[in-house]
This record gives sequence, C-alpha cells and structure tokens, in this order.
Amino acid sequence: MSESELKRMVDMLRGKQRELRLEAPRIDDIAVERVPDEIDAIQFAMEREMAVGGLERRTALSHEVDAALKRIAQGTYGRCEGCGGAISLGRMLVVPWASLCIRCQEEEDSSQGGRWYRERGRVLDDAA
Repeated sequence: MSESELKRMVDMLRGKQRELRLEAPRIDDIAVERVPDEIDAIQFAMEREMAVGGLERRTALSHEVDAALKRIAQGTYGRCEGCGGAISLGRMLVVPWASLCIRCQEEEDSSQGGRWYRERGRVLDDAA
C-alpha cells in the first residue's frame, strides 16, 4: 500500500472515530421507565433493547477502528489476521477497519452464523 493510500485510510478511520463519538446514545435512550400501561412498558423495553444493541454495535466498531489504527502504527495494516495474506485495496477502501481478507471473513461469518443457528435451535428445542 502506497503512502498516499495509507494516509487516505488513516483519514477515513479518524473520520469514522469522530462519527462514532457523535452518534453516542443518550442515557435517556437506555433508562428503565416505569409506566402503568403494559403496552407502553413493552414498547419502552423494545426501544431500550434497540438502543442497547446500537450501543454494543458502535462500541464493537469503535474497537475495530482503534485496532486498525494500531495496525497502521505497527506496520501490519492490510494483512489478514486469518491467513496472513494481503487484504485487497478495494476491501480496505470499503471497510478500512477490516482485519480479515474476503475469504477469511466469509469463513468467519459462516461459522458464526452456523453457531448462532445451532444455539438458537437448541433454545427453541428446550422451550418446546
């Protein structure tokens, strides 16, 4: 990766860091509210779960962006942490915090998806 491409990646990653900081949820979004109406309570609980899920996703992404900036500083940026091969520039332009090449990411996604369905199936079987 050329110096200009690397600088572009740093700029993109720092921009993503700023964006994530600005999107930080308000404490009101995850506060537990007591309401007498059961339907309102369910609605508030669902909204709270969505806010917590969003917070978890932003936190995970923030860690990935920070890790990518560390890889740049260490000189390992653009190398797949799975197979050690190069991550394509096209992928890095789309997902500058990527730590896996497309092939390794697909393997990771399919193994996580399979595990989720197996666990979900077990939960559903236990409930029946």
